[in-house]
Amino acid sequence: MQPQISMLSPNKILLVDDDQDDRLLFIEAFNESKTTLQIVQLENGMKLFEYLENESAPRFIIMDFHMELLTGEEILTRMKKSKQYAKIPVIVYSGSSSSIQQHPVLEWGANAYVQKPNSYKETIEIVHSILQLFG
Repeated sequence: MQPQISMLSPNKILLVDDDQDDRLLFIEAFNESKTTLQIVQLENGMKLFEYLENESAPRFIIMDFHMELLTGEEILTRMKKSKQYAKIPVIVYSGSSSSIQQHPVLEWGANAYVQKPNSYKETIEIVHSILQLFG
């Protein structure tokens, strides 16, 4: 029996990154934004799909593009093909600033692409923008 994700969890967002320091930086920035959204941390794409199969769909997903086990391209392609997951907004971030990479990421189903911030101040600005657009 295929799990059905019919209920959305509008108060949860998923943060998927294999780098714990990057996850903690984003969480600190979200906490500073005083959002009421609950942030669920996941270490990789396999954990993401395990979560999606067993829990209600999040409001949106923020994920690193370069991860082990499943790459951002593999995750986005799989989500786009799924009736259950295709409508969940996904914000991809990466250390790469190449505009060439941005185009395929959006084609693969991401709703937004941001460059990984270089400072805490930039992280706060990115989180603020994400919350304005998707929160």
